[in-house]
Amino acid sequence: MEDSGAEVHFYCILHNLRKTLKCFYEELPSKQNATHETWHKAVLQAFDKGNRKEFFSVWEEYIPEMLKKDEYEKLEFYAQIYFTVLPLILGNKEAWNSEIKTFKEFLNTKGAELCKTSQFLPFYALPHIQEPQKHPTFQKFFTQNWTTQLRSRIEKYLKSFVENPQTDNSKELKNELAKSRHREEYLRNALIESNSKWTSFSMNLLDISSQLLQHIDGEAKANLGVLRRKLQELGKFLVSSEESVSNTSSVLPVVGKEQLGQLNFAKLKQDLFKRDSEERVCALLQALRWRLTRTPASVRMAVLQDYSSSDVLQLQEAGLSLLLRERPPKLTEFASKLANVIASDGNGRSYLLQDPHLIPTLVRILHQEKSDSILRQNAIGILQKLSLRKRPQTLMIQLKVIEWLVAVLTKDSELSDYSLEYSAALLMNLSLRTPGKVVCEQVDILELLKKLIVHRNPNVRTYINGTLYSILTKDTFKQKAREMGFESLLEKLYQDSDEAFRNQIFYILEQMKCEYEDSCYSEEEAEDDEPPAEEESISDEEDAEDLLDYSGLLGEDLLKHYIIPTSSSPTPAPSFISQSPQDNSFYAFKPPRKLPSTPIQKHL
Repeated sequence: MEDSGAEVHFYCILHNLRKTLKCFYEELPSKQNATHETWHKAVLQAFDKGNRKEFFSVWEEYIPEMLKKDEYEKLEFYAQIYFTVLPLILGNKEAWNSEIKTFKEFLNTKGAELCKTSQFLPFYALPHIQEPQKHPTFQKFFTQNWTTQLRSRIEKYLKSFVENPQTDNSKELKNELAKSRHREEYLRNALIESNSKWTSFSMNLLDISSQLLQHIDGEAKANLGVLRRKLQELGKFLVSSEESVSNTSSVLPVVGKEQLGQLNFAKLKQDLFKRDSEERVCALLQALRWRLTRTPASVRMAVLQDYSSSDVLQLQEAGLSLLLRERPPKLTEFASKLANVIASDGNGRSYLLQDPHLIPTLVRILHQEKSDSILRQNAIGILQKLSLRKRPQTLMIQLKVIEWLVAVLTKDSELSDYSLEYSAALLMNLSLRTPGKVVCEQVDILELLKKLIVHRNPNVRTYINGTLYSILTKDTFKQKAREMGFESLLEKLYQDSDEAFRNQIFYILEQMKCEYEDSCYSEEEAEDDEPPAEEESISDEEDAEDLLDYSGLLGEDLLKHYIIPTSSSPTPAPSFISQSPQDNSFYAFKPPRKLPSTPIQKHL
């Protein structure tokens, strides 16, 4: 106690905490010493008794303020869930009403920041679900197994203070202080750099304006070619600045790829495919995905190139197909999420198509998954993105994907918006091919199109219009469409629609009136490559459902173990930049969801 007291004394003296030191000496003689084990026992007893107030009182008092982060925040959140659902487990409905109010307050206060992360975002819905114990997302939190695991995690966390006594010295405090100073200096430099760039931009713009005015007034002759080039450079600067702002938070500068560190892919692939731990493999797949979804475009393309050149998913050996055929549901789900993100980029699609078994495996998932699960949604998303290329289109048609789409779209009320939009877009892409049109005729697709052409979702309507536009190159479809009253329906829709949909309907009506089969606005089938498209923003389609209950490292913290050390190490990313999903900073960026891309959109 003497050594600890001396450390407290000197810490207070050196940090000018005179009042704190005085209070310390006043209370020191009267306080009865307690051990770590005494505090641990008090926390766990309150947990076992289900006493929320007592638990958090002891819990918050015992843990030092500067250590209330990372695992502490997760455990506190899970403890809040435990005490909230406990009354329902015990059959006490009245207590549940009281506890859910307390949980709502927590979500709006201490839990607000953490609840923005993908891991805890779904719990915003908990207070609004009538029978959460029956809901698939929350069922496990009502089991004895989950409660036992949570208690063990809390106990292990408490014991870590004894095994690694962080509270017995000021090392943690010094680290926090150094981080704060580093952060302040980094932000100051970023602000100075940003101010300098925008001042230069303004001065250049002012100079161009001045020269143009003198040119217009006849006072001097300006070199318009030079001014045009300067304006183009300023325009590029604005575009790059917009990307930097939209892909990072606050005023943090964009982090370059060199700051992420080069991965040892051989070691990573070994751990990924030996599958000793399902949770760790899921965490690795998630970390690889986050490197794509939570970085700006300039970094993302280089990361994707690394994945492809290193064959991170072992596509040459059908590694992705093997992962997607694994039976642990969480593993297949996380593998499909990574593949879906990779498929959002043209180079990513080229990489994925190296796996000859991928498309058959994805089609098998469509048939195996009877509900609109996350796995099935990602399978639809991947297939839709791959269907921008004609050889995959042909294979999908042969594997009867059109028949499956028509069947599932008939029950559109059972589908999420994601499944609806990507299924409709996939149907449109497959209908471009002559074999696809033949299948569409066999399944009597016009009934489905007539139903969905007035769908509430405007994106679905666009893809249905595209499908209709495509198949109406055939005389048999034109004739049947006329018999079904499509002309009058389309004319009425034309009158009631906005300008964008009017243009679509106009082209469909023109297609119906065309006298020659396959000659009016027909899509070329000669090329095998996908049509050129605007740069796509890679997004995490279902990150809100990303419930990975894993106590180990996540994201960049996990990937640090696979970084190849170099003799001339690059400048590291600032320590305050988040390396995990908890922080609302650089790596917490989540881009908006990109709508399905389709080659026929240039006509509609």
